[in-house]
Amino acid sequence: MIRATVLFHGANYIDKNGGLLATRRFKVIRAVRGKVIDSIHMDSDDCLEIDVRFQDGTSLGIQISARIEIELVDLLGWKKGNSFVIRSLLR
Repeated sequence: MIRATVLFHGANYIDKNGGLLATRRFKVIRAVRGKVIDSIHMDSDDCLEIDVRFQDGTSLGIQISARIEIELVDLLGWKKGNSFVIRSLLR
């Protein structure tokens, strides 16, 4: 018998220069606390879908998709194969 408590942990990932690479937040899904897991199903058509099915006839549906974000946009100049920033357009 497996009892469910879903917890998404939070963490900060720092690069070697001390810059923040990513931040993860955590959330506890209290609605599933104490439920007994019957089975777990996974499907990956468009995005990864995980369906955690409980013995009481309910389920927890989780969809995971990749997300791409633009972090910065610079207008660059080129001289002799080297680039230099003319203007930062988005930070």
